[in-house]
Amino acid sequence: MCDSQFSDIHENAKLDVAGNTDNAKIVITIDTTGINSFSTGWISLQNDTTKTNILFNFFNVKSQTDFSGDIQWNVTNGATNAILAPRASVTVNSSAFNGNIVAQTVSNNNKSFQQSDSHYPDATVPSDSSTSTPKLISAPNVNFGSHKLNSATSLIGSWDGDFKVSGEKGQEIKINVSLAQNFKYANSKDTGVTWQLVKSDYSSGTLKTSSQDISTTPASITYNDDGTGDLIASWNHNRENKQYIFYDIQISKLNSVTEAGDYTATLKWELADSP
Repeated sequence: MCDSQFSDIHENAKLDVAGNTDNAKIVITIDTTGINSFSTGWISLQNDTTKTNILFNFFNVKSQTDFSGDIQWNVTNGATNAILAPRASVTVNSSAFNGNIVAQTVSNNNKSFQQSDSHYPDATVPSDSSTSTPKLISAPNVNFGSHKLNSATSLIGSWDGDFKVSGEKGQEIKINVSLAQNFKYANSKDTGVTWQLVKSDYSSGTLKTSSQDISTTPASITYNDDGTGDLIASWNHNRENKQYIFYDIQISKLNSVTEAGDYTATLKWELADSP
């Protein structure tokens, strides 16, 4: 990779890219700080090997933003290359262009101009991985309240805290939940309480419920990101409006608890489809 000022490329110039091996991928970043338009002039682009691919990246280094002006591309020979300018307008004035263009708009002033993926098969367009790859930001607690011994055999817990993920709007995110540690007595003996993930679904217009045991194996939550990434808020909205899907945690076999006390268990939350 190398950097260049826009003034380094001008009329009748010759740009040599030397010292590269076959199939090398070269990125030349052109700093467009302080300009609104760019033109190569009628220049010749020479590679020391015909198998070298060059990507020209137009970027405003000072503001750390993509160039959003006009680009006039007038290279007079057919070296394989690519132009990366996702916010710019690119005009190709040379019939010798041989590669790919990523731009806001592309204008072609030559009938013989052709743009084909086969010319630059490995040109990767950068993406914001923080949004394209789902991330688990915070996991909730579940509060079952205080109850007398043998007063109930089964309880639905209330969500306590935030449950948030980051991703792209409309993206389906799958999350696994499992029991990492059950309620235990003071002597570390397991209480025998069982755990389930309860799914309530109004998608068909009527309520349908199903349960997955999480005492020994993970259960799966499917969340379609509405752009907020706030699962609890989304589920509460669905519950109140009797639409779509929401989830609860249920504990059962409370009659197996024979000693009074404060009990704490640990749940494990993890994204199912992420590295």
